[in-house]
Amino acid sequence: MRFGSSAKLIENKIRANIIKNSDEEGVKAMISDYESKLKDFNYSIEQVQELEQQKKNLENRLSKANSQNINKFSQEIPKIEANLGEAIIHWKNLGIINSSTRVSEIVNTAKIDSGWKVAS
Repeated sequence: MRFGSSAKLIENKIRANIIKNSDEEGVKAMISDYESKLKDFNYSIEQVQELEQQKKNLENRLSKANSQNINKFSQEIPKIEANLGEAIIHWKNLGIINSSTRVSEIVNTAKIDSGWKVAS
C-alpha cells in the first residue's frame, strides 16, 4: 500500500529536446561532430574502393599466372608425348608390355610429370 501511494505522487515533466538559439556553441559543436562523422564515412568509402581495386589487381595477376601455366603446360605436351613414346618402346623391348597394348591402358597422360625421362 505504501508503494502504491508513493508511486501515485510521482510527477513526470515532459519536455522536447530542443536546442535553443542562444546555445550557439553547442550547435556549432554538433555540426562539427556531424561533419567529422561524414568525413569518416567518406574515408571508409574510399577505403572500400581501394580494397576493391586491390582485389581486381590480384584477380588479374592470378588470371595472368594461370594462363602462363597453361601455356607452359601446352608447350610441355610434345615433350611428354615423346618421352611416353620412348618409354613404350623401351617397355616393349623389355617384354613388359606387348605390341597390342594401348597407351590409355598404361597411363593417364594427364598425370604425367614433364620431368620424367626414360632411362637408357
